[in-house]
Amino acid sequence: MSNKQLQSALSDSTVKHQGIGGSSVEIEVGNVPIFVKKVPISEFELKPNNYMSTANIFNLPMCYQYGIGSAGFGAWRELAAHIMTTNWVITGKCPNFPIMYHWRTIPDSISKEDLSYWDSQENYFANWENNPQIKFRIESLNQAKTSVLLFLEHFPKNLYQHLNEVLTANKSKNDSGKHLKRIRNSFKNVLDFMKANNFLHMDVHFWNALADEENIYLSDFGLSLSKRFDLSTSEKHFFEDNKNYDRCSFSINLLHSVLTSYLGNTNWDQTLNDYLNNKLSVDIPREVKALLSKHAAVAEEKGRATS
Repeated sequence: MSNKQLQSALSDSTVKHQGIGGSSVEIEVGNVPIFVKKVPISEFELKPNNYMSTANIFNLPMCYQYGIGSAGFGAWRELAAHIMTTNWVITGKCPNFPIMYHWRTIPDSISKEDLSYWDSQENYFANWENNPQIKFRIESLNQAKTSVLLFLEHFPKNLYQHLNEVLTANKSKNDSGKHLKRIRNSFKNVLDFMKANNFLHMDVHFWNALADEENIYLSDFGLSLSKRFDLSTSEKHFFEDNKNYDRCSFSINLLHSVLTSYLGNTNWDQTLNDYLNNKLSVDIPREVKALLSKHAAVAEEKGRATS
């Protein structure tokens, strides 16, 4: 498929997601659904010295590594992470990632960063204390005329949607508990594997995890970090200091996804407080409560830290 044919196929598709890390669409190739993520790449990243580099070429501060409004450290890192995880899947080492079938850079593909949450670019920069490296990163992306397209294995639901459907469906209480245990065990397996292979996702919320009836699959590697990357000394220290970050994120997001499935997503702070104080207004199955109790301490500690 030529670039022109591909751009035509993409223009006819429906945008599934638009965010600070890029946009995504679904297309069909030979009646096979394909998830395509469009990651903008700046001219700075395309310079010969930076091409395919996994170094922190923007010299971004380490606070930008967290999923609190970061545009990531570069398209090449996200691509490198998908190459790495795809190899783990096809060699049978770990099945918990979507396979990347193909990737390609597409010129004349203009898109601006989605900063709508902050209302303006100025507010976004102020949120990061007008850090000059972050400003350069965002301004470079806003001027980008090229995108990296990632062609990924398609899963129809993210884990949050999947879990919400399972918990709210007319299934027995025992079924809910069993399903949650399966998800927990799948996550434990992939988190153990990632830790053993020196790989951090750094954005493990349940919208970045995909699911089917058999397993879970981690995707969206815009903030991922690997010891195989060309890391600076400060990044190596950051990696060591955050080895358990993904595991803690899983605990918090498991609690959030389960409780909001039962109680809605309108007032999370109040829901979490009611749960921690045993004042929930709905009856949650005993098996589900027992599983959540193993993860509640992390959420409680986070609540104290941010209150």
